[in-house]
Amino acid sequence: MQTTKSKGLNLLIEEALNDFWAIYRQGKKKTLSDTDLREMLNRLENTDYEAYYQDFINELIENIEEYKDIELLDSYLETSFSVADKLNEIDDDVNREILKNNFEVKALLKIRKILEFNVERIYDIVYAEGSSNYSDELQRIFTETMRKTDPDFDLGLEQKELEAEKETLKSAVIYEDRFDFIQLKEECDALESYTLKRNLINERMIDFQQWQMLYDNVGVADNLNAYFYSKLYYPNFITLCKSELNRYSLYQQDVAEKAVTPTPQQCIPQYVWKSSDTDLLELAAAIYQNRSIERKDGKTLTRKELVDYFQQIFAIKIKDPEGKLTRATSRKLNITPFLDTLKIAFENYGQEKDEKQRKRK
Repeated sequence: MQTTKSKGLNLLIEEALNDFWAIYRQGKKKTLSDTDLREMLNRLENTDYEAYYQDFINELIENIEEYKDIELLDSYLETSFSVADKLNEIDDDVNREILKNNFEVKALLKIRKILEFNVERIYDIVYAEGSSNYSDELQRIFTETMRKTDPDFDLGLEQKELEAEKETLKSAVIYEDRFDFIQLKEECDALESYTLKRNLINERMIDFQQWQMLYDNVGVADNLNAYFYSKLYYPNFITLCKSELNRYSLYQQDVAEKAVTPTPQQCIPQYVWKSSDTDLLELAAAIYQNRSIERKDGKTLTRKELVDYFQQIFAIKIKDPEGKLTRATSRKLNITPFLDTLKIAFENYGQEKDEKQRKRK
């Protein structure tokens, strides 16, 4: 297994990190000579990081061609790169100390930018997100390389994709347990008002119809017969809901109770989420952790339920929300960038409001 280029890139980034700390200590203790400082900066300016990275990619491809084992290649990557875990040592306290000392701020920021860029590329190829065994970038390079060297590779890949499709079908039944009619009826029984019962069923039917439009693709069963997800996992859900509504109509309603059935038009989202999926997850997780939102029926609100609610509001589907949340909480430099922007936005709003009031006086 060739490891020269990968370890060389790792060493290069480690040297840049060491230069960062050497210049940082110079600002605090004056332990670095001007000659050594200029030598470090010149080395940083003249190093072709892109060439080192491309050499590493070429080495990775050669290893793929020789060993044809993605699990072995994944171990090769994890063994070669150790520098990624050291970048989180550059935290906000260090940044404040740099600004406080006002020593070579531009140089330190430039080194940090180079470190972040190269380490991010390493993260993308070494570390998998969510429940994946391998990163998307490693799987992409491995697949493209194998297709060029192994004529039968796609045959095996198609079989794996079929197996993955079957696993998706098996898990689809747990995607929305709220479309279990027995559970829905238990939720209705816990409500006191027939209006609330009817509203819950109507809203759930609309949710189900939207779920069908988003996810009700044709799947393939073990016997290779095609079917729709909803027909397999939620048969007769709409019919059962309408039957339950008919039951409620048999009971005499209170005079003050006005039956209002939401229409699909009432539930069409009128808002568009303009930021990223991760930003929305960051907001939802913070609201959930702070217990700012609770269910009216007194039942425990789960984080998944709250995330699903936000997805319904904006008519979006976030792929692998748990994986994205895990990646967000593993950020090395700032774990809450979106919440920080909201804080700044509100502060700006307060300042603008104060300014307007001063101008009126």
